[in-house]
Amino acid sequence: MGLKAFRIDIRDLSRERTLRFDVDFVHFKATSAAVSGYSFTQLFKIVKRSPCSIDEFEEIKYAEISNVSKDGDVVPEILRAGERSEFNEDYFRKIEKGDIIKPEAGDILLSSVRPNLRKHVYIDADDDCYYTRAFIQLRPKRCGRVLYYLLRTAFHEGLVAVSRQGKGYPTLKTGDLFHLRFEKTIIDRAISEEHLLNERIGSIESEIDGLRSTIRNPADVIDEVFSREFNFNIGKLEELHQISRYELPMHIISNNLDLRFSFRFHREAGYFVMNSLKTVSPKKIRDYIASPIVLGSSISPTDYDENGTCVYVSMADIKNWHLDMENIKRVRDEYYDANLSKTVMTNDILLARSGEGTIGKVAIIEDGDIQGVFADFTMRIRLRDCSPVFAYYYLRTRFVQYLIYVNKKGLGNNTNIFPNQIREFPMIDASPEKQQDVAGEVNTELQKQRNIEDRIKSRRRKIEEFVAETLKIDSPRGHLEPVRH
Repeated sequence: MGLKAFRIDIRDLSRERTLRFDVDFVHFKATSAAVSGYSFTQLFKIVKRSPCSIDEFEEIKYAEISNVSKDGDVVPEILRAGERSEFNEDYFRKIEKGDIIKPEAGDILLSSVRPNLRKHVYIDADDDCYYTRAFIQLRPKRCGRVLYYLLRTAFHEGLVAVSRQGKGYPTLKTGDLFHLRFEKTIIDRAISEEHLLNERIGSIESEIDGLRSTIRNPADVIDEVFSREFNFNIGKLEELHQISRYELPMHIISNNLDLRFSFRFHREAGYFVMNSLKTVSPKKIRDYIASPIVLGSSISPTDYDENGTCVYVSMADIKNWHLDMENIKRVRDEYYDANLSKTVMTNDILLARSGEGTIGKVAIIEDGDIQGVFADFTMRIRLRDCSPVFAYYYLRTRFVQYLIYVNKKGLGNNTNIFPNQIREFPMIDASPEKQQDVAGEVNTELQKQRNIEDRIKSRRRKIEEFVAETLKIDSPRGHLEPVRH
């Protein structure tokens, strides 16, 4: 990353109503060409995010920013009134508090958090999903679908530049959007070629819809293989999970070291999972650990270094079941050297130990060259005499994830699972050949899903290339300028 050096008069800084002086924003304003362009209000209307009122419903689809991919695809949560549980309680509470909007067809939703990830959504006519108010809802005044793709491509860097940069994630506020202007030649071409663009975009999006309908949930793929090979009865688990009332003798409630008596801990479904796994194998995870399962290291803001060679692996970096290196934060070499006992190496498994929606998620370290310290809200599992890939998929099964669900401690969003609990979980004692076969089959099936996703991404790129070619855009940068005061 090169050093940005420029001069700016203090009077220019003072003209921005919120007195912003973050470097990307100031540099963007100072270097953007003063060309003729459309203002933001000429192209868009910001829809006031007034909450929807949903008093009663049988089933709805609800999406937060985390339910949107970097390509704008939405995988919403399906919420059913009769299936309210701790798994989805947080969504129900947000809806009851009014954190829900129902955009109209043709609207564009901009992610207000980390807009650099392009988690923006175009609302099609058949979109029956509700969304969180964390999205900024725009209503284009013309060329809506084309403008959506331009915000993802040619206008993306400008959109990121006006977002707020701080110690946390970049954020985008509605007022920031008014700093933008859009190059006139591009918008004029978009208006004149709108029919051609929409026709071609619609054709490719139909192909994408067909491909998307063939994608399977990775969790279902993993469960299918383990259920067949080790008699995991997922149907029985789901049946028992629906039971919301039962009686237990006092000696059962007292038969644990912590004297826990919560409904979740003593669920019949939890006993069923534990007994089923014990039937498969008497072994526990502790029988396979190469070194004690430990929590990671805490960190202070001064330990970060965006130019560092070492990384800090947080819960956010493994929440998608793999180590996401795209947005991982880097740290000083001195911090890494001071935490050598909390570093990762190839085949280590990291497990998130806290936070609803993230607790229990795991990732395996596949990069042999990584120099990283894992966070204090994760734990490292380092195994021996067991295939780490097999163990990784085992920890992702519905059975093990349910054990984490019933054993976690705490209330609300402040729940935790600890190393001394994980080490006592059952572990399948399969031969090396069996482990390799099972892991290999899961890998093969998941690779098929990744191949479909790659084909979808390829078609997304086709849309972007077609838009750029039609509108004669040579560079994805520089076509969005700030308002001059």
